[in-house]
Amino acid sequence: MSDSDSLSPAVSSAACVALLRNSERLLERAEALERENAELRLRLEQSEAGRGSLEKRLAAARARVEALIDRLPANRADALRQEHVS
Repeated sequence: MSDSDSLSPAVSSAACVALLRNSERLLERAEALERENAELRLRLEQSEAGRGSLEKRLAAARARVEALIDRLPANRADALRQEHVS
C-alpha cells in the first residue's frame, strides 16, 4: 500500500486543491514575467535606438566644433584643439 493510499480522501483532496492553487499562482507569475520581459525588451530597443540617435547628433556636433576651430587663426586653433581632445 502506498502513502497516497493511506491518506484519507479529505487530506488527499486538500493536497490536490493546494497543489492546484500553487500551480495557478506559478502560471500567473510566469505569465506576468513574460509580459514584463517583453516590455523590458521593447524599452531596451527604444533606448538603443535613442542612443544611436544621440551618437549621430554628438558626431555632428563634434564636426561642427572642429569646423569652427579650423576657422580660427592657426595658433588659437591649435590651443583649442588640444583642449578639445583632452
